[in-house]
Amino acid sequence: MNYKNVLTTCPYCGCGCGIYQPVIEGMLMRPIPDQTHPISEGKLCIKGWNAHEHVANPDRLTAPLIRKGEKFEEASWEEALSLISSRLMEIKKQHGPDSLAFLSSA
Repeated sequence: MNYKNVLTTCPYCGCGCGIYQPVIEGMLMRPIPDQTHPISEGKLCIKGWNAHEHVANPDRLTAPLIRKGEKFEEASWEEALSLISSRLMEIKKQHGPDSLAFLSSA
């Protein structure tokens, strides 16, 4: 059996909890909290305990999508980031810098 524990950071919120991510035969298993981590101190929230589930989800997006007409089409990261950048610059030019805001949340 091919088994290893990968020390990493929980991907959900900005706390940065430490987890060991077990990998068995290339498949992610339920994470193990890092007992020595200064933030999480060996504890995890419900999202942290399930941090591995999104990786293998068949509905997970693996590439950017750009709306073309009524459909979304797969695009390269370069194309997607270029589109985002140009649209933000257009909005700023047309409506001023106070017209832009961003919200991020776990």
